[in-house]
Amino acid sequence: MHKKIVLAFFAVLAASMLGGCATAQGSVAASQADASSPTASAGRADAAQTASAAPAGSAGQGVAEVGIDYVEAHASSSKLLDIRDFTDYAGKLDDEADRGGHVPGAINIPYANMLDRKTGEPVSDTRLSRMFTHAYLEPADDIVVYGEGTEDALAVAGLLARCGYGKVSVWAAGYGEWEQSDNEVEKSSLSCCGV
Repeated sequence: MHKKIVLAFFAVLAASMLGGCATAQGSVAASQADASSPTASAGRADAAQTASAAPAGSAGQGVAEVGIDYVEAHASSSKLLDIRDFTDYAGKLDDEADRGGHVPGAINIPYANMLDRKTGEPVSDTRLSRMFTHAYLEPADDIVVYGEGTEDALAVAGLLARCGYGKVSVWAAGYGEWEQSDNEVEKSSLSCCGV
């Protein structure tokens, strides 16, 4: 319960800092979660109740926390959005002991690319929409956002929610948990979205 309250707090904070996002697709209502979606889990009601003060469409509404078990089971049916820097995503690490790279099939849009370099605020609505569309993210997709920690992932979940993406989850433990497991790691020389 405590973890859900903390996640809801960050979701409300992220949503309040992020402006609206007009997508090229227009305003899309959040889809009903099916039984296989993490938003349909038993703990969803508690998270929704905790985040009830969040504005409609914000990260606090419709964002669930998922774990490695969910990612392993749904990697082929969900879109995994890796928001770490490209160097980390590609596995170009100085320390050979680390299993650098990303979850196989994950899309990389670095969180830093979503922020204006001068102000630190989210880039324009048009640019965000272009990034998400360019990465083949659709409003009806089940999207799992992960990075190095929860705060940035929640901020990106808020941006996605503001842009009409209704099935967004946050993998709080992120790549660090994947790296510690025996799961396959993919390395890449290409990144998405410097749009």
